[in-house]
Amino acid sequence: VLPTCSPLDFHCDNGKCIRRSWVCDGDNDCEDDSDEQDCPPRECEEDEFSCRNGYCIRSLWHCDGDNDCGDNSDEQCDMRKCSEKEFRCSDGSCIAEHWFCDGDTDCKDGSDEENCPSDVPAATCSLEEFQCAYGRCILDIYHCDGDDDCGDWSDESDCSSHQPCRSGEFMCNSGLCINAGWRCDGDIDCDDQSDERNCTTSMCTADQFRCKSGRCVRLSWRCDGEDDCSDNSDEENCENTGTPQCAPDQFLCGNRRCIGQRKLCNGANDCGDGSDESPHQNCRPRTGEENCNVNNGGCAQKCQMVRGMVQCTCHTGYRLLEDDRSCQDVNECAEEGYCSQGCTNSEGGFQCWCEQGYELRPDKRSCKALGPEPVLLFANRIDIRQVLPHRSEYTLLLNNLENAIALDFHHSKELVFWSDVTLDRIMRANLNGSNVEEVVSTGLESPGGLAIDWIHDKLYWTDSGTSRIEVANLNGTHRKVLLWQNLEKPRAIALHPMEGTIYWTDWGNTPRIEYSNMDGSNRRIIADTHLFWPNGLTIDYAGHRMYWVDAKHHVIERADLDGQNRKAVISQGLPHPFAITVFEDSLYWTDWHTKSINSANKFTGKNQEIIRNKLHFPMDIHTLHPQRQPAAGRNRCGANNGGCTHLCLPSSKDYTCACPTGFRKTSSHACAQSLDKFLLFARRMDIRRISFDTDDLSDDVIPLADVRSAVALDWDSKDDYVYWTDVSTDSISRAKWDGSSQEVVVDTSMESPAGLAIDWVTNKLYWTDAGTDRIEVSNTDGTMRTVLIWENLDRPRDIVVDPVGGYMYWTDWGASPKIERAGMDASNRLVIISSNLTWPNGLAIDYESQRLYWADAGMKTIEYASLDGSNRKVLIGSNLPHPFGLTLYGERIYWTDWQAKSIQSADRRTGQARETLQDNLENLMDIHVFHRHRPPVHTVCEVSNGGCSHLCLLAPLPKGYSCTCPTGINLQSDGKTCSPGESSL
Repeated sequence: VLPTCSPLDFHCDNGKCIRRSWVCDGDNDCEDDSDEQDCPPRECEEDEFSCRNGYCIRSLWHCDGDNDCGDNSDEQCDMRKCSEKEFRCSDGSCIAEHWFCDGDTDCKDGSDEENCPSDVPAATCSLEEFQCAYGRCILDIYHCDGDDDCGDWSDESDCSSHQPCRSGEFMCNSGLCINAGWRCDGDIDCDDQSDERNCTTSMCTADQFRCKSGRCVRLSWRCDGEDDCSDNSDEENCENTGTPQCAPDQFLCGNRRCIGQRKLCNGANDCGDGSDESPHQNCRPRTGEENCNVNNGGCAQKCQMVRGMVQCTCHTGYRLLEDDRSCQDVNECAEEGYCSQGCTNSEGGFQCWCEQGYELRPDKRSCKALGPEPVLLFANRIDIRQVLPHRSEYTLLLNNLENAIALDFHHSKELVFWSDVTLDRIMRANLNGSNVEEVVSTGLESPGGLAIDWIHDKLYWTDSGTSRIEVANLNGTHRKVLLWQNLEKPRAIALHPMEGTIYWTDWGNTPRIEYSNMDGSNRRIIADTHLFWPNGLTIDYAGHRMYWVDAKHHVIERADLDGQNRKAVISQGLPHPFAITVFEDSLYWTDWHTKSINSANKFTGKNQEIIRNKLHFPMDIHTLHPQRQPAAGRNRCGANNGGCTHLCLPSSKDYTCACPTGFRKTSSHACAQSLDKFLLFARRMDIRRISFDTDDLSDDVIPLADVRSAVALDWDSKDDYVYWTDVSTDSISRAKWDGSSQEVVVDTSMESPAGLAIDWVTNKLYWTDAGTDRIEVSNTDGTMRTVLIWENLDRPRDIVVDPVGGYMYWTDWGASPKIERAGMDASNRLVIISSNLTWPNGLAIDYESQRLYWADAGMKTIEYASLDGSNRKVLIGSNLPHPFGLTLYGERIYWTDWQAKSIQSADRRTGQARETLQDNLENLMDIHVFHRHRPPVHTVCEVSNGGCSHLCLLAPLPKGYSCTCPTGINLQSDGKTCSPGESSL
């Protein structure tokens, strides 16, 4: 608590009290020099406004909402009129009309929620909606999906079948996942406090001190003079080591007070205990001879007679040395924050200067950004709002959002971008709220941070669910996974496009702050000690520094852009800071706990203020102002995208051409136009691919419409088609591998098509239906459909065809599970394996070694046998909780596992050398490798369709083929022609 001064005293900026007579005496009595600031005023020019305290400021700055005078006399203005669509609060500020009596306090003084009609009907949610604890309605499909959609976790609180947290995490009762080490550490991290219930005693780590209350604080905070424990137990039993620090031009009295150096030996008891005078000090004895007229009294600069004795003093900007005669220049620039931005020390003085786009204020020390008033833009989960920090004007930008978390803007293009963790999408709109559109809509899990490169027009984002940092154009095209290795839970991200660098925080098991070039090169860790939950991150471009908040350590810290000179700015009053932004000399941050936006001085952490409180749920925050996106940087890609065919990404000096995820570079500037080989897998709600052309093995969602429950897959490289079955819509569809030309092939008389196979030689589509217990065939476009096998089938699952040998194979997991084979024309049907099977799932054929592989989810094995069922062997018999899809490519076998939620591979001959390609993937189904080297086969069907009028189906030799008719018409006696009417066979 700062002392309050008596009326006779002067109140220094740092809260100290000094005698009023010491003000403007050329001596630093306050310790921060605030008693010597700008003493005599000057006259103001015509185009200037005269402040009450004697300062002069630009007339333009009068009534701009910014305290430029320092005593606020330039902001004594008439209140602005509220428009017709606004409500006037009692304090004179204006808010949107429909915020009046909406149950949410929008006026600072709460006057918009007074005198409201009490019988406001409670919102009732429709049948397809779930009602949150505080009344909001969300779609019912978001209930118990593991995401906090209500904002208070009430949609996730009573879910028994909850998505469990990852290993090394503790699940709060509300469903939020936090690091397991935070359980019982005396600090509330769960929003429902469940991590601190039923604790015996908290366990503090080696670099922590345990308070009496059980809370853990940093060991370095013990005996630092601040009550960090809240019960002062970290400040008890401390050695009285610290001497109070006086400024260099001050004297430390015996009673530990600090007085100006020049008051030493002046014959007056300034300390109050006499320690500044004889006999305590070796003061020169008074001889009557000394006189300022002789040799300036021996003084280097100023000489004055005090009580008949010479006293030397120095000009402003100098300080007296120990000999009480000589003067030395004071280096004002050494004092942090003395100047807002630049500082040049000179002999006896100093000069502050400002970066481009800023102008020096009349105090000659602080810088004011040129341009419009700054606006704080913040995400509030259900809407995005803006507030003017210097007045309490408060407007809505976008509403009716689901769960807006991360936010950024592009000032010159007038766009705002945000991520929605309920829809798992990144959206954008104009800054006036119009033209809302999706930018990234697939493959996101928890996009917690995003950042705009306003010089090269790129969008970067972090995803703590997929553990990746990705980049794309502003419209979402040419999307690329930029960083994927050694990332756990990347959260905040900030860009420095002038330097070509990215900065991000990661609050996984080893929390850290890292940076790299914007093309992903030159990655470095810049802070990894004393970090627990690094949440928000911002870069001060003019001050060449970064600031971040730690929600678990309750601090705001800052460092140089290379991580040097790290220092805590604020370490009190921060229950759960989330995001932070900087403007001029202020920091602004949001806090989840207090539901507020706060500000403080960025150098000292003092002058803390609440800008707005009683918010719904403040998330990310940015200062919307042109100086936060300075146009000074050079566009490294130039006008022609650097000559790149796809992405041009800046690096520290130059740029790199980059390709969308999975595409390989064909030259330094060009990317391949298509993929040669990739792993294709279905995930119920989407179908994804992992390219084998690049080494990052990141999965990419194929942009398809209306995929509800995809199960089986196959492909045909002839026309680049991918085929899939959907057991919700009971259909078979196809599309090109890039998602174009999507069409439904078959969608009638199906109940549960769970297996699919392409005969790439005669262009036929084979599928099993576990609902109708049939195996059917048609052309790849769905024409000439006919039933091949309909007897003695009990829940057929997967099917594979072998056009080389003319056979098809299928698994059947009904009452007596088995694997069968028949000719591709349904001839010579035979059970090849019937013992030791429970749930035979995926099948695959190895043409080279003439083997059939299968996965069994009940036996938890992957086995193989010869194509006739002989020589059966178990390939993998351990760590297979629930294998489902199976495929072979090259020397490897690949499979999906429902319970391990992963895609894995192993050597196809030995089962050794196991690898996980992707994990944390729910609802994995079928899997295939798309490539362009299927063996060519010459068959009778190639020559004039084998003479058949309709379907020519392959069969084992010696026959080689047979003709078949679509359902409803019959084969004639020639065995080749189909015609309506009775069969003559």
